[in-house]
Amino acid sequence: MAKAFRASAGIMLAPAVTLIGVFVLLPMLLTVWLSFQDWSTQTPFSEASFVGLGNFHEIFGPTSVGRDFKTALLNTAIIGTM
Repeated sequence: MAKAFRASAGIMLAPAVTLIGVFVLLPMLLTVWLSFQDWSTQTPFSEASFVGLGNFHEIFGPTSVGRDFKTALLNTAIIGTM
Protein backbone atom coordinates (compact mmCIF):
# COMPACT_ATOMS: atom_id res chain seq x y z
CA MET A 1 0.00 0.00 0.00
CA ALA A 2 2.73 2.48 0.97
CA LYS A 3 4.71 1.67 -2.19
CA ALA A 4 1.68 2.39 -4.37
CA PHE A 5 1.11 5.64 -2.48
CA ARG A 6 4.72 6.76 -3.10
CA ALA A 7 4.47 5.92 -6.78
CA SER A 8 1.24 7.86 -7.25
CA ALA A 9 2.63 10.79 -5.24
CA GLY A 10 5.69 10.85 -7.49
CA ILE A 11 3.52 10.81 -10.60
CA MET A 12 1.42 13.71 -9.30
CA LEU A 13 4.45 15.76 -8.25
CA ALA A 14 6.39 15.26 -11.49
CA PRO A 15 4.60 18.00 -13.51
CA ALA A 16 5.01 20.57 -10.73
CA VAL A 17 8.68 19.73 -10.20
CA THR A 18 9.28 19.91 -13.95
CA LEU A 19 7.60 23.32 -14.22
CA ILE A 20 9.56 24.66 -11.25
CA GLY A 21 12.76 23.42 -12.85
CA VAL A 22 11.99 24.98 -16.22
CA PHE A 23 10.59 28.31 -15.06
CA VAL A 24 12.55 28.92 -11.83
CA LEU A 25 15.76 26.89 -11.57
CA LEU A 26 16.85 27.08 -15.22
CA PRO A 27 16.58 30.91 -15.40
CA MET A 28 18.40 31.19 -12.07
CA LEU A 29 21.29 29.06 -13.36
CA LEU A 30 21.38 31.04 -16.61
CA THR A 31 21.55 34.30 -14.65
CA VAL A 32 24.46 33.05 -12.56
CA TRP A 33 26.28 31.88 -15.70
CA LEU A 34 25.67 35.20 -17.48
CA SER A 35 26.93 37.19 -14.49
CA PHE A 36 30.41 35.89 -15.26
CA GLN A 37 30.18 36.55 -19.02
CA ASP A 38 30.66 39.56 -21.29
CA TRP A 39 27.34 39.33 -23.12
CA SER A 40 24.74 41.67 -24.59
CA THR A 41 21.05 41.05 -25.22
CA GLN A 42 21.64 41.83 -28.90
CA THR A 43 24.05 38.90 -29.34
CA PRO A 44 23.51 35.14 -29.14
CA PHE A 45 24.69 33.14 -26.13
CA SER A 46 27.44 31.60 -28.29
CA GLU A 47 29.23 34.98 -28.40
CA ALA A 48 29.46 35.29 -24.61
CA SER A 49 33.02 35.37 -23.32
CA PHE A 50 34.13 34.62 -19.77
CA VAL A 51 35.26 37.69 -17.77
CA GLY A 52 35.25 36.21 -14.27
CA LEU A 53 34.51 38.73 -11.54
CA GLY A 54 34.97 41.69 -13.92
CA ASN A 55 31.24 42.44 -14.03
CA PHE A 56 31.05 42.55 -10.25
CA HIS A 57 34.13 44.77 -10.08
CA GLU A 58 32.46 47.13 -12.55
CA ILE A 59 29.16 47.49 -10.67
CA PHE A 60 30.77 47.79 -7.22
CA GLY A 61 33.69 49.94 -8.43
CA PRO A 62 34.08 53.73 -8.41
CA THR A 63 32.92 54.27 -12.03
CA SER A 64 29.59 55.87 -12.92
CA VAL A 65 28.04 52.42 -13.35
CA GLY A 66 29.16 51.51 -9.84
CA ARG A 67 27.89 54.76 -8.33
CA ASP A 68 24.49 54.38 -10.02
CA PHE A 69 24.18 50.74 -8.95
CA LYS A 70 25.10 51.47 -5.34
CA THR A 71 22.59 54.33 -5.23
CA ALA A 72 19.86 52.12 -6.67
CA LEU A 73 20.72 49.32 -4.23
CA LEU A 74 20.59 51.74 -1.29
CA ASN A 75 17.24 53.17 -2.44
CA THR A 76 15.83 49.67 -2.80
CA ALA A 77 17.02 48.75 0.70
CA ILE A 78 15.48 51.89 2.17
CA ILE A 79 12.14 51.40 0.44
CA GLY A 80 12.16 47.69 1.33
CA THR A 81 12.37 48.46 5.02
CA MET A 82 9.30 50.74 4.97
